[in-house]
Amino acid sequence: MFSYISHALRLWEDIEREAEGGGASARCEVLWGQVKKLDRAVNKIAVFCQGRVSRLCDLVRQRIVFNSLNELHACVEAIQDDPELQIVRVKNRFDTKYAAQTTAGYRDVVLTVRVCSDDTRALGLSCHGAELQLAHRDMAQHLSAAQHARYLQYKSVMLFIRTTPGL
Repeated sequence: MFSYISHALRLWEDIEREAEGGGASARCEVLWGQVKKLDRAVNKIAVFCQGRVSRLCDLVRQRIVFNSLNELHACVEAIQDDPELQIVRVKNRFDTKYAAQTTAGYRDVVLTVRVCSDDTRALGLSCHGAELQLAHRDMAQHLSAAQHARYLQYKSVMLFIRTTPGL
């Protein structure tokens, strides 16, 4: 039952080993994410998900940083072609129609994906969404904890303004 998890971990280990050795995967860097902290998850469910836990899509997340947009695009295509991955949502912040002021100019592609395999179905995890952030190195180098904290404050203020009558 856990063969899929071990297989996935072996694939990530292969990517890291190739990147360290200058192989094909040196084109990208996997930045291991942590599970969202409980207080932030509860806040996000209350403020942004209208109290619906099922709408929280980034409890588990991962970021891959690419050296070129072509490599990022190739990754999206590989995910689309994977029969065990289902793309649930795409947030393309590279799109010229995307309102850059909502992210202070930061650009990336964020996919919400589900792993749909016999193992995830047996474990009851096939409906669980995970966030995969695909970023260009030139953008990702500007990310910091302080910048992210300001972004969260901005999002909360903007939500308050949008949902408060008369403002």
